[in-house]
Amino acid sequence: MKVETLKVTKSATARGITGAMLTGIPLIVSAMMIAIAHNNPVILAKGGAAATHDENGFFFVATQITAAAEVLGFGTMIAWIYAREFMDNTAIGLAMLPMSRHITMTAKFLVYAAWTLVTHLLLAIVMLLLAVGFRFGFPTEAHILRFLVLGVLTLLATPIIAWVSVCTRSLIAGCGTALALIILGQFGTLLGANSGWMPPAVPALWALQIIPTTTPQLLVFLALSAGFAGLTYARWSRMQLA
Repeated sequence: MKVETLKVTKSATARGITGAMLTGIPLIVSAMMIAIAHNNPVILAKGGAAATHDENGFFFVATQITAAAEVLGFGTMIAWIYAREFMDNTAIGLAMLPMSRHITMTAKFLVYAAWTLVTHLLLAIVMLLLAVGFRFGFPTEAHILRFLVLGVLTLLATPIIAWVSVCTRSLIAGCGTALALIILGQFGTLLGANSGWMPPAVPALWALQIIPTTTPQLLVFLALSAGFAGLTYARWSRMQLA
């Protein structure tokens, strides 16, 4: 666990991903809110009735942007955590450690989960300050709760990226999977009342509450998350690391 933590904290890649998320997402949200304030027709048409220059409009924009950007950011991170062992030719060293591969896999995922939750919490704080800066006031408890849970749901959407990264031993394949999830999530929102049956769309739909996400849809989402986590464990335990 300590070794995996050091790999992340000492890595320029991890710091770059974190910095890009904590600066890039707020900048995009700010630009969107400024565009709404100036009645930009393109942004207003895209956001519809929800694109308002107030607290609710800010939450709508912040959640939409964060939902997509975190899939890419979190996805890149989890792909790097697993694929880097093959990119840096350190995978053979993992095979020689006096511990089971399951322990190594668990340590990697726990470090990734901790990084994800801390990063999302920091982003939530930045968004809170941004809302105050725009003079929208302090967000409601419901908005804060839904935004925080968005990070957890996005975390649960990424095991498939780990599985692809392990199967292909490729960071690029993992990042490509993250982009595919974003596209599928956007496509899912076009399905109307059935949007929740498109698992990549669930985190944003649940947070925004524009289209209700049913319990069966959440259960399918959680089952797929657990399933791909299990497939990743199985693949890692059987594959040739050398």
